[in-house]
Amino acid sequence: MSTEQEEQEAAKAAETDASAMDELMKQTLDVKPPEEPATEPAAEEAQPEKREEEVKPSAEQPAKEPEQKPEPAEAKAEEKAPEADEFEQELQSAKYDLPAGSTKKANEINKILRQQAHERHKLYRTTSSEKEALAKENTDLKAQIEAAAKDRQELDRLRPIVETFAIERDPRVNAHFNNEMAKIDHRIMTNLVNNGLSKETADYIMGHGGPSHFSKDTVSQVEAESEYQGGKPVQMSHKQFWEERVAKQLSGEGADSLQLAKADELRLKEWRDAELQAKLSNREQYFKNLEAESARNEEAFKAECRKEMEAQRAALGDLAKPKTVQANATPEQKQRIESFNGLLKEAEAKFDSSFLDTSPKALIRKNFGALLLDAMPKLLEMAYAERDEWKGKYEAVDKKWNASLKAANTSNRVSVQQQPTKPLSGIEQERNDGRRMEMMMENLPG
Repeated sequence: MSTEQEEQEAAKAAETDASAMDELMKQTLDVKPPEEPATEPAAEEAQPEKREEEVKPSAEQPAKEPEQKPEPAEAKAEEKAPEADEFEQELQSAKYDLPAGSTKKANEINKILRQQAHERHKLYRTTSSEKEALAKENTDLKAQIEAAAKDRQELDRLRPIVETFAIERDPRVNAHFNNEMAKIDHRIMTNLVNNGLSKETADYIMGHGGPSHFSKDTVSQVEAESEYQGGKPVQMSHKQFWEERVAKQLSGEGADSLQLAKADELRLKEWRDAELQAKLSNREQYFKNLEAESARNEEAFKAECRKEMEAQRAALGDLAKPKTVQANATPEQKQRIESFNGLLKEAEAKFDSSFLDTSPKALIRKNFGALLLDAMPKLLEMAYAERDEWKGKYEAVDKKWNASLKAANTSNRVSVQQQPTKPLSGIEQERNDGRRMEMMMENLPG
């Protein structure tokens, strides 16, 4: 078989492959390949070498892709292309190149299939990355849920302790208990002093919690004098000192009074324990009532503050009241009134935040403002008095000027009447009845 026959058979095989690839493209890609220019078989047979030269460059230089809209430079800078993996490297290699002699249509279809494989692999990589990110996020969420469950367990463990502590420190119950306990301690100390207890010892006991606490304190130590003359001082606890140096020294009515006071103290503690136990047994309702009472107290406090604010504004008079723009107001008056109302509105808007601000600067400004607010009526009275004083001076000067002007007009009229009736020449022919002087006075500055 000659070389020309081999080339013709290779060309026919390439055309068969191209038709098959064209059919495949229509079925899968739905892309219409570019039409191949019609060539005559005789020309192909006459110039086989030229055809080979045309086929080879088509394999090396694939068809141009459809033009895409240029992306912004910022997007290109932000989206960094991922590194090619093993599949991408293999797809870009010469492994999937068509053999020499393939038609231009076959090379274009091969390029389209490679591009489709690249896009699908890119989608696969993106999906895999998103899946890994979701898996990591899921793992983090599980860890957070486990941590939240542990925190909830710890909260459930600490909640009864905190609630018990809060109920035991209830100021309403403790206020009554502390007041009654203070009365009992005072009664005990009065009884002890009347029975010979020194003032120094009584002050020491009251300075260390009073008889109710001092008589049970086994930790604190006190240095007491020895019972024997010339003996060394003795270290003993407060409880021991109370029992041996205080309670034992009482007898008769003093001892009976101390026992009665101790019995009252015991009953008072039993009452307090019963109150606490009742609140602890129904702690949920207790905290609901406490929350409702707190809300009522807050509303009452706000209402009192609003009432006081309105009283202070009423004391300031027109200075703290919005003004109304009249229909015949000039633009300057309208702007002045709107600025005044804007200042009042801004001050009211800042009231809540300023009221709750406890920084040093805010406290100084509020205290300084309170001093000015108390002095504001007097300051306004002084300002109004000064204004009235200048107004009175202006009215007096204006009245004096009007009187002088009237006298001048009368004098001019009299002088005109006394002048001779002969005609005058030049400027003297102008009538001088005082009107000319009035016009000159009106044109004077100020």
